[in-house]
Formats: sequence, C-alpha cells, structure tokens
Amino acid sequence: QLSLGYSFPAPVLSKMKVASLRLYVSASNLLTFSKYSQYDAEVGGDNLNRGIDYLGYPNPRTVVFGIKAGL
Repeated sequence: QLSLGYSFPAPVLSKMKVASLRLYVSASNLLTFSKYSQYDAEVGGDNLNRGIDYLGYPNPRTVVFGIKAGL
C-alpha cells in the first residue's frame, strides 16, 4: 500500500479562509512481482485447493483520492 498526502501551510489557509486543508491519495496492489503467468499469484483460498488456479479474479488495484477540510 502506498499513501501520499499534503497539508497546506498556514499562509495559504488564511488566504482561502479555512482552518485546515489536506489532500491525499492512497493506492493498494499497484505492483506484483512474480513469475506466475496468470492473473494472481495468490491462488487457492482453502487448504484443499491451495495452489490450484480455477481462473479466479485477480486482487483489485484500488486508488482513493480525498480532501479533508476544516472550516
């Protein structure tokens, strides 16, 4: 997981007439390093099917953007 954020400094906040302002982005599952050729190297969820790929869906890549403002 990767998270980046920026909080605006006080001089900028006073011009915008807000108490606080933060922008952020967070991302999960951006890169997978594996020699496995199918969708997902983490196949088989239970003990009986561990390591057997039944053409399951890959883990999703998620990206979240946000704004946190204090008025």
